[in-house]
Amino acid sequence: MSIEVREMKLSDVDEVLELLKSTFNSYLNVKKEHLIDSFNSKDLFPYVAIYNGEIIGTASLIVYKRLSNGRTAVIEDVAIKEGRHGMGFGKIIVNVLISNALKLGCFKIYAECMKEKIKFYEKCGFSEKGIIVKKY
Repeated sequence: MSIEVREMKLSDVDEVLELLKSTFNSYLNVKKEHLIDSFNSKDLFPYVAIYNGEIIGTASLIVYKRLSNGRTAVIEDVAIKEGRHGMGFGKIIVNVLISNALKLGCFKIYAECMKEKIKFYEKCGFSEKGIIVKKY
């Protein structure tokens, strides 16, 4: 299996937008301008996974500086194209993002996900710790 994981390019935006909408259609209000704005961000790194010339997955790495202990990374919006689930693509993407977060000097990496995805992240080496409380 030959898969390329790289940072998203402007030419990927429309395809990534459709992938995100089809995966998170019920609760993620992603817009094309949000994806385009990510190119101007110094702390948001959207990635795509390409298999046989086709974008089959995407994920985002968010890096921020903390008051103590340096940088922290968050992995979000991992999406794999319908029909490609269970083939290991998600784990490959997450592992690339983990590697890149470590290269950026992050001392802590966590993933934000729905409860039903916790098992997937455990397979990627994460463990459930604490609770995140949100308001949105």
